[in-house]
Amino acid sequence: MADALDESAGGLRDDPETDRVGSIEVRGIEVIPDSDRHGHPRELFLVWMTANITVLYLVFGGLMIVFGLALWQAIVAVIVGNLAYLLIGVAATVGPTAGTSTLMVSRAHYGPNGNRLSALLAWVTLVAFEAINLALGSFALFALAGELGWEVNDFSKALLLGLNIVVTFVVAVLGHATIVRFQQVFALALGGLTLLLIVFIIGDVNWSYEPEQPLSGTAAWVAFSAALTLILTGPLSWIPVPADFTRYLPRGASPTQMTLYTAAGAALPAIVLGVSGVLAGTVVDPTDLTTSLKEIVPGWFYPLFLVVVAVGTIANNVLGIYSSGLSLQAMGLKVRRAVAVSIDAVIGGALAVYAIFISDFTTTLSEALQWALFWWAPFLGIFVVDLLLRRRQYNGAELEHPQGGRYWYDRGFRWPALIALLAGMVGTALFAQTTHFKGPLSTELLSGGDISAFVGMLVGGGLYWVLCRRTSTALGASEASPTPPVSGGSSR
Repeated sequence: MADALDESAGGLRDDPETDRVGSIEVRGIEVIPDSDRHGHPRELFLVWMTANITVLYLVFGGLMIVFGLALWQAIVAVIVGNLAYLLIGVAATVGPTAGTSTLMVSRAHYGPNGNRLSALLAWVTLVAFEAINLALGSFALFALAGELGWEVNDFSKALLLGLNIVVTFVVAVLGHATIVRFQQVFALALGGLTLLLIVFIIGDVNWSYEPEQPLSGTAAWVAFSAALTLILTGPLSWIPVPADFTRYLPRGASPTQMTLYTAAGAALPAIVLGVSGVLAGTVVDPTDLTTSLKEIVPGWFYPLFLVVVAVGTIANNVLGIYSSGLSLQAMGLKVRRAVAVSIDAVIGGALAVYAIFISDFTTTLSEALQWALFWWAPFLGIFVVDLLLRRRQYNGAELEHPQGGRYWYDRGFRWPALIALLAGMVGTALFAQTTHFKGPLSTELLSGGDISAFVGMLVGGGLYWVLCRRTSTALGASEASPTPPVSGGSSR
């Protein structure tokens, strides 16, 4: 194989020293030297598109019907909610200037010690998603085995789960270059099968569908707000990740291209699958689309659909697992990136085993992720506001070695920023409607409507702008002056 793909075609250069396909990536959270930068923003489209060809968005679409929305309301919720991927695209633009991961950039917001809270919460939520994806992918493999006439017992389940874990974590351990190539290779197959699924669904859609009890007034508002918040959890859940996949790009990479390729790649499959779930829910059971779709697709296609579910969860999972390892390092764990990912492999795999063989732990994990929104929303709001204030200018070397530097603040804490984050988390909770927690302001002022994600972003980001705009703007201006390129650095 040639040492490099044509970068003008959006390919990824195989660097034999640091970021080589099939070899373990040696870089962790340390700054990527300019000599190791490569690629083009267009490669981000397939990275994110493949990651988001996941059954989760199909399920979200079906739940729009369960909420009692009319067809047009459900489609609007899917489209509007996924527009938030534009914010994930904006967050990705700091990668080339900082040269490090998302949860290292946030050291500039909170100080290196204050940032440990966010690094911990990022790691916890990413590991929870790992376990859920492993369980969902394995359930698809069990169903596929049954469709092929294989005996599905505890031994075969353990074998298939083990295969799922091995493939997922091997790709994640190998790192950035291998992940990008994996996503590129499977993009066409997953995309093609998804288009076929849409064709089969459209042929059976009940275009005159109306809920049994059409909603109006307050009831319609409450249902729509809950549906929109559910859709928003998709984009917001990716906030620990975006810069992790742009940090290898050259410093001069276009911020506009990074934003658009990231947002389009992620939003397109999320919207297409979400709308497909809405349409399918008009004719089959919307509460269990992975099973009920069997009623409206050809018999030969259903096993291929299960393949899409299984491989799609792997493609989705490798991004989160890779970033969870970087979050663990950003929290202060002094191990190499591959070791950090391996720790996550053990924990995520154990949780998946528990969910499949011992208890329905996936329900517990799913409910726990409802609480993750309390952090996702204000963290994203603060991240984007700080990025704008500093005009994407961050000193990667001082993020990596902050003690005594410009990001050290007050003994490693930036208290105004932490106040903004905590206030945003409280604001999110006050307007939330989760399974086990009903925000008092949501109940009293909005009759149970859930606008928690919007409140979290606005309160967190807005208060951060008020409290930190002068220092962030000043630091951004000083960081905008030319600095010598980083030429090396020890791996972690």
